[in-house]
Amino acid sequence: MKTKSVITMFYRTSALLIIFSLLTISHSHCQVRSEGNSPDMASLDQNFRNTKATGPDYVWEYYQVSESFNQSPLCQNLTDPVFGVNIACLRTHVDDRYNEKEQPVPGDPTVRTHLVKPDIYKAVRNIGKYYKKEVSKQGQDQDRLKSDYEYILRVALAVLFAQHTDSFEKALREQRKNTVNQIALFKKVKLL
Repeated sequence: MKTKSVITMFYRTSALLIIFSLLTISHSHCQVRSEGNSPDMASLDQNFRNTKATGPDYVWEYYQVSESFNQSPLCQNLTDPVFGVNIACLRTHVDDRYNEKEQPVPGDPTVRTHLVKPDIYKAVRNIGKYYKKEVSKQGQDQDRLKSDYEYILRVALAVLFAQHTDSFEKALREQRKNTVNQIALFKKVKLL
């Protein structure tokens, strides 16, 4: 009788270990490809400059949010003469989802706003200001700048729902004073 319970316990433990290892492997594969130290900024900047012909080497991978943004109630009656309605809609979604409003508590009617992943949100805001200046300066590259900005907004929405974004946030935090390097970091994200 004792041997039978030991054998049963052995099989149960083995089955649990196999299930746990499979879950760990699948979870680590779908979230982020590189979760180690943040990449060297000089090499990222140089690599970004060299990728115009060959395409970027991705450092992070996140699942894109599959949602039709333009049909959302947030996007009704939006206009943006600089970037267009599509980018204005994405920007509104980023603002809405990164700013969580806490419900007032009894005795204190103040609604407090809490930033989710503030490093990413602040980087997106700085990049938006940068692109607005660049679009007004450059006439011929407006389409490229708009598509780059749209990609950055889509990355921001995808990263919001991802769990393992620490290295990406750290890299953005380290480059908070250099908007061009922040743009290069966003281009190192592959949307799945």
